[in-house]
Amino acid sequence: DERPPVLAEAARIAQRADLLSEAALIRERILSEFPDSPEVGEAALALARYRAASRDGVDAAIALLEDLIISRPNAAVVPDARVELERLRGRGG
Repeated sequence: DERPPVLAEAARIAQRADLLSEAALIRERILSEFPDSPEVGEAALALARYRAASRDGVDAAIALLEDLIISRPNAAVVPDARVELERLRGRGG
């Protein structure tokens, strides 16, 4: 299925164009519609960072990161996810 990689690239393009909410929506779609795709790790980390940008979203970001680390411990983004998780926990999420 070519949709997950195409959606991941669309999210990156939206991010570079500062269309952050659109990028987040695309990443949410990857997580919900293609939970077993390789693009989930990158999408979850980027979505967690987006959510953490607002005070109300910190708890949701922490939950996303915890789920990513537990469900995909060998994913390439997990070291970054761990760093981000510790940073958010330090904020008092």
